[in-house]
Amino acid sequence: MTPPGSSRIALTKPHKPVISCVSDTVGAKWPDDPLTFSKLVTVDNPSQVPAVAIWGPEGTSLAGPGGVGSCEARAVRGWKLYGTDSQMKGALGMKPTIIVLVGLLHVGSLAAPSLAQENTPKLEWASLSAIEVEPWRFSGNVYGWLPDAPIDLQVGGLAVSIPEDFLTILQALNMAAMFEAEVHKGPLGVFASAVYYRGKIVERFPGLLGVARTFTLKEDAWLVKYGASYDVGRLRLGSGSDSPTVTFQPYFGALYLHDDIRMDLSPGIFGVGGSVTTTIEFNTPIIGANTLWALTDRWSLRLGGNYGGFGVDNVDDTYELAGTVHYHFDMWAVSANAFAGYRYLHLDYDKSSDKLHLDIKGPVIGLGFEF
Repeated sequence: MTPPGSSRIALTKPHKPVISCVSDTVGAKWPDDPLTFSKLVTVDNPSQVPAVAIWGPEGTSLAGPGGVGSCEARAVRGWKLYGTDSQMKGALGMKPTIIVLVGLLHVGSLAAPSLAQENTPKLEWASLSAIEVEPWRFSGNVYGWLPDAPIDLQVGGLAVSIPEDFLTILQALNMAAMFEAEVHKGPLGVFASAVYYRGKIVERFPGLLGVARTFTLKEDAWLVKYGASYDVGRLRLGSGSDSPTVTFQPYFGALYLHDDIRMDLSPGIFGVGGSVTTTIEFNTPIIGANTLWALTDRWSLRLGGNYGGFGVDNVDDTYELAGTVHYHFDMWAVSANAFAGYRYLHLDYDKSSDKLHLDIKGPVIGLGFEF
């Protein structure tokens, strides 16, 4: 059944919207249709015919209303909208994974606002109802962190201070892996970011009476940040529908470290040397926030930081600051982005005879994918 004064819209692909916005008709549900509409959008096509685009399960036929309320076009990052009165596609040269057929609007009882009103800068708050109706979104990054990592370490009765620069770390490296993953449903998201490092540092130095001595530090470590986030809202930084936007994304979670450490000191002239081993392990809470800056279809920024520890699990404090610049493109029919930036992480751990004071800081570069 189609409501009076409405157009019929058939959807051919499932799983995620190409565009979305908040309208006065949020929550409208039409008879005989299984999907509750939560997002409607107006788009300007070449013939200047207003149209409404919505999304739903594969094969669903949905009825578009006779008009819309206060609403404007908002492209998902990496898409540019265009079309005729019957079709809309992604305009970046890739074959879209989602094709939405656009029905013509009949001008009904709801009058569309003026262009000036639509382009007024505004803060758009996220809606919890979007969690139920919006599709799952997945993203993953693989990257390299090229840091300096000066470390103050005490294991048992042996304390060392090592000014590890990037070249020292590179020479000591046996294996490393770094990756991130995020899953989103509407404004709600969960994430995990992991760094694995295995390496051995060897330092030779003259001992008493010039006798050569050797210090060796071996580490096998996992550092994992994980948690949940919520996109509170989005601020448009201009009056046009294609103006840059900023999304504010607070999160809470934890920082986990498992570090197997072995330190060896060769005997000196009086035979004093030895070996100590320990495992430093903690799982401590963190709170933080990201700001996601969509500058153009191709360029975006991600800035964020967190603080944690609070004395939990022997971590006095930990904090992190990071910023990356992203360039978006298509790879193998998948939305991709190359990014580069800078990351700083501080750790201060103190447990009886084991102590760790660590500052890891340096550039990052990587490649990300979005599904």
